[in-house]
Amino acid sequence: MTLETPLPLVGPSVTMRALAARAEELRRDVTRPVLLVGARGLGKQFLAERIQRASSLAAQPFLTLDARSATDATLRHLLDDAPAGSTVLVRHVDRLSPAAQGLLDQRTSDRRRIARLMATTTGDIVARVTAGQFVESLYYRLHAWPMLLPALADRDADDLLALATAVLHQTADADTDLPLSLEPAAAVRLRQHTWPDNLRELEATMALAQLRARGTPSVAVAHLSLQASDATVPGADALLSAVERWHLLRAVALYKGNKTHAARSVGISRMTLISKLKTFGDENAQ
Repeated sequence: MTLETPLPLVGPSVTMRALAARAEELRRDVTRPVLLVGARGLGKQFLAERIQRASSLAAQPFLTLDARSATDATLRHLLDDAPAGSTVLVRHVDRLSPAAQGLLDQRTSDRRRIARLMATTTGDIVARVTAGQFVESLYYRLHAWPMLLPALADRDADDLLALATAVLHQTADADTDLPLSLEPAAAVRLRQHTWPDNLRELEATMALAQLRARGTPSVAVAHLSLQASDATVPGADALLSAVERWHLLRAVALYKGNKTHAARSVGISRMTLISKLKTFGDENAQ
């Protein structure tokens, strides 16, 4: 089994091809811990899950802990109850307390119980080590071979366009009425955007554009909506309508354009979802 290039690593540049090769190595060598480093919205957890599912540990338990909300006791219970051969993914590992870091380091160094440790972070672990806020032995074990995922704003134009096209193919699924390509002017517009919320913003943006472009050969500039209230996560002072709009577009993106499943996930009917999408400017919603 090989690891097909996951969405977060799509791109023809040397950087992205090197990251895809690194992911393939981590799939094959399950003795290595995995540390995924990058800004929010880059699909780090998704990438970790893909590496796990394509590895020889795929049939073993996969346990996830979010360090932002977990207590030391929560981590201890997870490690105590983990079946032999488990993989443990700790999201935002830098947010663990020093005591929890020490416990994680100690309990995952013996691979008879926890076969593999995976972790993600958006923070600067090196700075935390220097400040005495992160256990050095855990840092060196995780940081032996990290994957540093560049933000979309830092990727070259070819990588961004390849990623946007891959999102279109993923979102369209079997719907033949949805376009799978971008007009040149739309490609230029995508390159001009800074993508502060990274891949999840791109997914939501392309899902809406694709719905608006239904029945046309390709996505045009007119189908794109890149204002802050359209694609990025609304701030605390955003209007309720902006929050609702982002929530619905995110659901549509997550369910690859399937409005029945998207509507069910947010607790409304398909027709209500379609009506709201039209209200938000998608005149082609069906």
